[in-house]
Amino acid sequence: MRVYRLGSVSWSDSQLFYHALARLARLAREGLISCSPDRPYVCLGFHQDVTQELDLAYCRRMRLPIFQ
Repeated sequence: MRVYRLGSVSWSDSQLFYHALARLARLAREGLISCSPDRPYVCLGFHQDVTQELDLAYCRRMRLPIFQ
């Protein structure tokens, strides 16, 4: 297994790396990603409903990006 120590990255890049690694797993490649988003954000799972899980007005006020 390969270890990827990425340090501080943008919130969108952190998600990009996780999803890219999942695709590599299909090619029988495993890895561990260690990173820290450079600012807070909200990440919801595929089956979660944004309107039921989050206070969208609060997220807007706090300028929290939402990734689903």
